[in-house]
Amino acid sequence: MTPILNVLPQCMLDLRPLRDDGLSAQERLWLLCSRDERARPMWEIVLSTPVLHALLECLAEGHATANAGNLQLRIYPDPDLERTVIRWANQQRSRYAGGMARLPFPRGRSLERASGMARLA
Repeated sequence: MTPILNVLPQCMLDLRPLRDDGLSAQERLWLLCSRDERARPMWEIVLSTPVLHALLECLAEGHATANAGNLQLRIYPDPDLERTVIRWANQQRSRYAGGMARLPFPRGRSLERASGMARLA
């Protein structure tokens, strides 16, 4: 069974690169966490650059679920949260574009399109 991490309305996503020990962009690791309104971590995961790149692409496209390695990230069905996650994913892609070195997008991702989700681009 695939573990599921939920992104809930009262939480914020936070992304930052882990220490840069001279690793290439493809070898760099990233910390993605969900924090509650008091900035307490709800969950934290470490992702490789290719997995993060694919995850951000899925979220930016407005998918309600996305695979991140051996787990699944699921967005709670709330229109405001969905728009916020789309905007956040696009900001992170822009912010860390150099650190992700324009890796090719993996194909054949297992995704589910969120119904009625507004696209921001």
